[in-house]
Amino acid sequence: MKKLLAMLFIMLFIAGCSKPSYDFLYTKARIDNSSCPQAAIVSGNECYTIPDLAYNEAIDWHLNRLATLGWEGNASNDFTPFSFIYRKEEVTVQLTFYPLNSTTEGNLITIEYDKPGTGLLITPDGRGSYGRERG
Repeated sequence: MKKLLAMLFIMLFIAGCSKPSYDFLYTKARIDNSSCPQAAIVSGNECYTIPDLAYNEAIDWHLNRLATLGWEGNASNDFTPFSFIYRKEEVTVQLTFYPLNSTTEGNLITIEYDKPGTGLLITPDGRGSYGRERG
């Protein structure tokens, strides 16, 4: 019985540690480093896959959720991948959205923005996409 309780405690602890740490995240978002550029995966950054929302849907959903929860911010660029810096109380985060669907024909890559699947990189403290301090 003690072994069963110990195993249950360990499983619950592991499950609790793997949950997204931000309350504004889409409910089906899951941690997945393959959805972001490898150079962006530095200590403190978190990368998620949003499997069932297209690129623009994922951006709109998160911006609406952030506003509903009282976060303030705006876009930090106007090109793909889109980045946004948001603040609430003493917390600042940068969200960078990556389209995951593309087709390649020869040397031409076409991004398919309307297909489900979006990568989301969350950088704490607004340090920039690749963990560098903004100057």
